[in-house]
Amino acid sequence: MTDTANAAPVWREATYTLKFPIKIDGQEPITTIRLSEPDAEALEVIDTQGAMNKGRITVTGTIAIIAALARLPLDTVRKVHRDDFAALAELAAPLAFGTPAEGQ
Repeated sequence: MTDTANAAPVWREATYTLKFPIKIDGQEPITTIRLSEPDAEALEVIDTQGAMNKGRITVTGTIAIIAALARLPLDTVRKVHRDDFAALAELAAPLAFGTPAEGQ
């Protein structure tokens, strides 16, 4: 029996299968993107890329957030089809900014 009370917390992740794989010259197409909760380094990348503009997240900011959470280059995320981009943005928001505690 596993003692879950002493288990280390697990970082939340989300894996998304692209409807439109990303083709990069000389490489296998990217078919899935895994996003995970940001560590301090990812938060710094999000911050330095100016993800927020007057309290609103911009498209450029969303690209930075997805790139940081997926540990992908910005130029790779820029090649994502708009439908996949919208789905990734929806998955990224709660990972990047957290979700309210249950009951709040």
